[in-house]
Amino acid sequence: EFEQEQRVATDKAREREERGDIRQCNEGKWVFQFNEEQKPGYVLLDISIQKHLSSSLIDVDIHPTYVSVVIKSKILRLILPAEVKAEESTAKRSTTTGHLLLCMPKVDPEENMIGIRASSKNRARLKKEEEDKSTRKKMSKCDEANRMKNEQNGVIGCGDRWKDRGLASEMLREATERLGSVHIDGLVKPCHGGVVQEGKGNMRAGMQEVSTRRKETVIDNDDEPPPLF
Repeated sequence: EFEQEQRVATDKAREREERGDIRQCNEGKWVFQFNEEQKPGYVLLDISIQKHLSSSLIDVDIHPTYVSVVIKSKILRLILPAEVKAEESTAKRSTTTGHLLLCMPKVDPEENMIGIRASSKNRARLKKEEEDKSTRKKMSKCDEANRMKNEQNGVIGCGDRWKDRGLASEMLREATERLGSVHIDGLVKPCHGGVVQEGKGNMRAGMQEVSTRRKETVIDNDDEPPPLF
């Protein structure tokens, strides 16, 4: 039944083509692709066909300017991008994928070569730009991950003066920004050898002028002999 329908569709398509009625069509919605770069001087046409479809339901007719393929009673007719030698063209079908590959040598091997080279260079440029964009995106994600990790660990960016966000560092920063320096007068009590502040001077450049003396400890013990020199 399918073979009968195939013969009827093929005969009808060939009669129309003999009358000069050449119209592009893809009745079976087949996926196809032209390629002039893979094999210079040739036009390659790859048609995606189901692997389990019988080859008896495929009829190929190649002409110098177009190709007509009847697949399971559905017509695929395409205008070729360059004039080809129909008598030297071949049609092969893959046993693994079922794809049909038409290999058609050009009448002029240099036809379309300028456009093909330009298209190839353009694709290479776009590919490189896409790779560079992908690389920058990965680096940006890595930097963002490192920044979030540093924030979780209490560390600010490298450009900040104060790395640690602890309370002590915040207090030290505020004191330094306000006075320019940190005073520790009176931190140690005089009884423990600390510095005694006797007067206050004027503040200059964030420093405090003071005069200090160290408290001398006098030991009064008559029972002990005087020290020897």
